[in-house]
Amino acid sequence: MKTNMPVAKTAVCAVFALIVACTGTSKFRYVKVPEKLPECRTDNFTEEERAIEEELQKCAAIPECVSYFKEYFNAVFLMVDGFDRLGFTYFVKDGKGQIVRGYDSAAHPVLTITLNEQNCHALYTIFEDGKVTDEENYRIFRVTLLPSIRSALQMDALYDPFVARRLAFPNFIQLTLKNEQGYVYQNSAAVLTLSLVNVDGQWLVFEGERGEPDIRYAFDHKQAGTFRKLVYKFTLEKNAPLETRKKNLATLKSFLEGVIVYKR
Repeated sequence: MKTNMPVAKTAVCAVFALIVACTGTSKFRYVKVPEKLPECRTDNFTEEERAIEEELQKCAAIPECVSYFKEYFNAVFLMVDGFDRLGFTYFVKDGKGQIVRGYDSAAHPVLTITLNEQNCHALYTIFEDGKVTDEENYRIFRVTLLPSIRSALQMDALYDPFVARRLAFPNFIQLTLKNEQGYVYQNSAAVLTLSLVNVDGQWLVFEGERGEPDIRYAFDHKQAGTFRKLVYKFTLEKNAPLETRKKNLATLKSFLEGVIVYKR
């Protein structure tokens, strides 16, 4: 029985096109906050740091790990908490997962996730038997939802005015990852709610319910996976013909409308 808690997923998760800032009923204001690239060490690793690297490499080499994450992103940056500037880039090359030291800008990571040493081990534990249980799937999304949303705010495709006008997000949004099965994460089965606030065109993301939102979305981990795939597809096809982009947007908007649980 698997007991460790997963963390990195990537993907996860629900990425939400809550990325296009809207500051009024008829105007949209877009301010993409510059993302500071992480500075990482690539040499002089301690024995403990090399052990973490080896475990991540073993995990990346598992076919199930590759097939799971490729649905949600092409590359992810993993920052390991508790160590001095220790980070790795995960990406797929020639159908195989790769782990390299530091931040590999050439891989174009679309997510930045912070893990601790236990998380790294838990991730390997999830994939080593070649399958991901429903509970493990929930935990992956539970851990990666917040960093996924924050990373999504850096996606260029979602700052396109064409997208913003059609999604028309209000300035205050809440989204909840439901937990109807009562799965336990860090000794708690509580649901996770994020609050997103647009301040002068910049999206700020907080964990927890803060005030009364203009709109609230709620979905389970399977729906979160579906949503992440929709957003990723649109990002990949950001330069597609207009009719293709319209179709992708319509699918995305239809999904969002289906998970609204409150609207002011």
